[in-house]
Amino acid sequence: MSINFYELYSFLPLDAEYVLSVLSDNKYSEYRSTFSKIQEITLRRFRQEMTDEEWDYIHREAPEELVLKMLENYEQKFYLCSDDYLRSYRFLPMDTEMTALDAYKKFGKAIIEAQEFGSVNLDNSS
Repeated sequence: MSINFYELYSFLPLDAEYVLSVLSDNKYSEYRSTFSKIQEITLRRFRQEMTDEEWDYIHREAPEELVLKMLENYEQKFYLCSDDYLRSYRFLPMDTEMTALDAYKKFGKAIIEAQEFGSVNLDNSS
């Protein structure tokens, strides 16, 4: 499973405090500037084209250890449904609730689509 920095940045809450709290750990402090630069690039992207260098920068693979740490206390819940859909909301009372970390460990990047669109068909996810 691999998530690039832009996917991770897009997935996390827009509340920078959460990201900064994770990055305050000295073990992950080297990524503070990465997330700041990604924020700068994506804000500017709406005004002009992104350079190839910027595209490559934000689409670098994020270290798995950092992804797991970012998802560890992320409050978003996911719901596994009997119809093989992973949803960002409970659809039926019998849906299985999962943390973002558990859903990522089991389904990888499908959690990004589930969060963005509300659900993802696990049979058809990439």
